[in-house]
Amino acid sequence: MAVSEDNKSLARYLRDVTQGSPTVTKYWDDAHVSDVDIMIIKDVPAGGVSTYASLALSDAKTGLTSGGKALGVEILLALATAEGANMIATCAFSIKKGEITPLPGVVIPRALELYGEGREMKHAMLISPFVWDLETQSFSAKSVAWLQVLPISDAERDYALANGPEALEDLLQDRQIDVFDIDRPSAL
Repeated sequence: MAVSEDNKSLARYLRDVTQGSPTVTKYWDDAHVSDVDIMIIKDVPAGGVSTYASLALSDAKTGLTSGGKALGVEILLALATAEGANMIATCAFSIKKGEITPLPGVVIPRALELYGEGREMKHAMLISPFVWDLETQSFSAKSVAWLQVLPISDAERDYALANGPEALEDLLQDRQIDVFDIDRPSAL
């Protein structure tokens, strides 16, 4: 299927915001039925850290609207690991399959545990992006919001469920966790 002009515009926008040199690769789900394009921008936002972003995920129906138009999302992740592309693809498939509603504070359970045995960061929490200065993009048929994927542990997920996702974000900020390190210890 050809890439729409809207999605090409999203790719150019992200390239311009990150000031990187992206590559785009298609990822398939396990059944090889659904696919998602992932943009990879190496050494952005920092040396040794790559940005991984969905492209055309915003075409998936979310049931959300903004200004009378369908509201789609694109998700991003910045990590110091090559596994980030697979991680963001797994999160994108959860959204495409309607397993979660893509809103800030929503946790995609067990989305990251496939990538690294014994790793504490097993879940993905969607948050408003703070690594990149991204604005909602508006097109004739859809608006597109951006959400950042934040890897979290079992204990951090439980804390977010008990106290709210904002409380977890505050805690992680207070503890000054390294958001680019998938192997970081749990803050709790």
